[in-house]
Amino acid sequence: MPITHAFVSAKEDGADTSVVRPSDWNAEHLIDPDDLEGIQGPPGEQGPPGDQGPVGEQGPVGDKGAVGDKGESGDKGLTGDKGLDGDTGLDGDKGLTGDAGANGEPGATGDKGPAGDKGVTGDKGATGDKGATGDKGATGDKGATGDPGITFPVGYVYISVDNTNPNTIFGYGTWAAFGAGKVLVGLDGGDANFDVVEETGGSKTSTPDAHAGGSVDAHSAHTHAYTEVPNHVHPMTNLLCRSSATGTSSTLVNALADTSATLVGPYNTDNPTGGVASGTTGNPSASLTHAVTNPNAHAAMSVVQPFVVVYMFKRTA
Repeated sequence: MPITHAFVSAKEDGADTSVVRPSDWNAEHLIDPDDLEGIQGPPGEQGPPGDQGPVGEQGPVGDKGAVGDKGESGDKGLTGDKGLDGDTGLDGDKGLTGDAGANGEPGATGDKGPAGDKGVTGDKGATGDKGATGDKGATGDKGATGDPGITFPVGYVYISVDNTNPNTIFGYGTWAAFGAGKVLVGLDGGDANFDVVEETGGSKTSTPDAHAGGSVDAHSAHTHAYTEVPNHVHPMTNLLCRSSATGTSSTLVNALADTSATLVGPYNTDNPTGGVASGTTGNPSASLTHAVTNPNAHAAMSVVQPFVVVYMFKRTA
């Protein structure tokens, strides 16, 4: 009778043929049914009792057991007085056999003799038909309800990195995806942007406005008064001072026209705040025009904060 293992190995055979290899494990095994005689498997669960079968024929009477030991003799009765011996008479005819007396009470059963050697086991009989399945027993009482563990009331938010709907996990409630593409912010009653629960707002980018208004207009063309001009100097080059032979040392001459002069310059004309420099007209003014234009609007800038993405569900019912 061939049998095979339920598990089939996918490993390849090794080179050593003296050991059991995967192909030996996967091959059919031939077993002689006689080798299975007397190998009893573990008892299965007891099925429901079937209907009682008919009474079989009575088997043959077994061998009679050995005779038990003889019981102890009772006390001997008293001996009567012996009579006188008479003369011996002639032998008379033998009388008829009397009726058999009644059977006495059976003696006590003797001790059981030793067991005889076990006979050879006969061939196994054919397996009988399987009996009909009995009616199913009544359903037992329902066990006590277990601890429900953590519960999420309506309005609670569940956060996870698993996209399984919480109804499948907890077995209760109606859940909806929540806050897609948004971060959570705690409620702040003093901030109009965050003072209502489930309020939304904000943007991933921000575009600064173009410069406009008085701050730009203040740089347009206008006139500076003399006293508004910062202190500065006017350098005068190519000026020399005459030597004492040809004039006073304070006489200024053009160095290009008088080569006998000694170079002592250059001279600078000071312009102190509120004062008038030597050789200039007091309190002059000048019209200074500045070329100022409004800059274009800035390009949109990203304001996305560092983040990590998760699944969020809100229980709605």
